[in-house]
Amino acid sequence: MLADKKSLRPIIHTIHKNLDSSELEIFQNECLRPIIKLQHQLIMSYFECFLTKYESTYSKVDVQMKKEFVFEPLEII
Repeated sequence: MLADKKSLRPIIHTIHKNLDSSELEIFQNECLRPIIKLQHQLIMSYFECFLTKYESTYSKVDVQMKKEFVFEPLEII
C-alpha cells in the first residue's frame, strides 16, 4: 500500500537538491510537500465548511482579525 501512495506523488521538477539544502529542507520538499499537495482539496473543503459554520463571526471582523481567525480559529470563536 505504501508503494501505491508513493506512486501517486507528483514529481516536482522545480525542486532541486542542492548542496545548501539542510536535511529538514530536503525532507520537507521530498516528503511533506507532495503529501500536502495530495490533501490540498480535503484541507480546502474542511476550511470552507469551517467558514460556513462561523460565517457571521468571520464577516464582522477586520482584516487583521480575519488573518488570526484563519491561523488560530479556536481562540477567536
